[in-house]
Amino acid sequence: MTETTGLAGHSDFANREELWHRIAVAEITPDIAREIWLRLSQLSVRAGNGPCDVHTLDDFQRVVTDIGETSTAQERMVLMELVDLQTQEAECRYECVVAQAGIRQPEVLWRKAALFAPTHPQVARHALERLLAVEPHDVYARYTLGTLLQRLNRDDEAEAQFLAVVAATDEYPELQVEASERLGYMAIARSHCSDAQQYFERALELRHTLGHDTHVLAILHELAVAAECSGDPRRAQQHLEQVRAIHEHNRNDVAAAIVLTQIARLASMQGDLASARPLIRRALPLLERQDSESAVAYEIADAGDVARQCGDVATAERAYERTRRLSYQVDDESGLARALAGLGHLASDREDYGDAEWLLRNASTLYDSAGSQSLSAQTLMALGEAYYEDGNPRAARDSWDRALVRFDAVGMTDAATQLRETMACARTG
Repeated sequence: MTETTGLAGHSDFANREELWHRIAVAEITPDIAREIWLRLSQLSVRAGNGPCDVHTLDDFQRVVTDIGETSTAQERMVLMELVDLQTQEAECRYECVVAQAGIRQPEVLWRKAALFAPTHPQVARHALERLLAVEPHDVYARYTLGTLLQRLNRDDEAEAQFLAVVAATDEYPELQVEASERLGYMAIARSHCSDAQQYFERALELRHTLGHDTHVLAILHELAVAAECSGDPRRAQQHLEQVRAIHEHNRNDVAAAIVLTQIARLASMQGDLASARPLIRRALPLLERQDSESAVAYEIADAGDVARQCGDVATAERAYERTRRLSYQVDDESGLARALAGLGHLASDREDYGDAEWLLRNASTLYDSAGSQSLSAQTLMALGEAYYEDGNPRAARDSWDRALVRFDAVGMTDAATQLRETMACARTG
């Protein structure tokens, strides 16, 4: 997944006038460069650009710090104009710098791209395209162009750039692994699961070669997602077993418990309930022992879902009740709704429809309050089923109609189609 930077943690340099003064007359330290970045990235988000990633931050800080140490007054003026929102003036001024660069033009185009990337990815894109027209084998510039195209929602063009990076010689393994991972995430987003597996497998091989052990966990997780997406839960389970072994070796109980829950879910999908039940019973105590339990409330609810699928009612109820208490303590409406919905499903399973209706109705209300239309719709669908089984078809239809409105609003067409089929069967049943 693409890592993004937040806007918290501003230092004393965050004031616009202070930044402007330091750019004009003082050395630009890495800390000041980061403050400039934070200001510009905030403006970028407000302008509707995609969030800047760590790659863009590193390039920007490097170039800005270099400007503070060695550059001309013109480049300092460009930076001052960017901070002062005089973007057109900044671009015109930097074009003069490019025109005067002579044989250094590729380097100066690169610097322009790095400076404008936080707030004006389109300007940065054009600078990199001009650079690549002069130096088509600059793999770093090509990779950076791909990241900018992603921010501009031009995924097909970004994919072409990343594929070119992957196809480059093995002189650039670090860029190749980054490009492979981005291609994998793009393939997952498009549900091209087989392609995603190939890209992540290549990334995993390169990470091992480079000795980047800390990155292996994320890739193994994505390989599991891709395998499950491809309809191969057994292979997904194998990848997660590797993740679990690493977490247990590192004595990370929470992470190991979360993965145990995922493995149990995959086992239950394959009908192997005998393996799934002990995994959940092992995971739940690990999650419950944490000092900041509210942070794992959702994972505890996940464990409850798997326990319910396995027919382990006692464990499921224990998990949902735990999630309810933790969510109530921190006033988390979504977490509380998740717990009530789980308890409502359990009540429906045991045909205690009065309790089920109360629990599911309140869960839907909480989801609506939290802005979770899709989860509210799913809960209303279950509420309608409870009403129908309880002999109240009018209330069932009302709940289903409300669910359809929400499914349609969030574009969940498959769920809406399934619900309409359920309603049609209920009319003829």
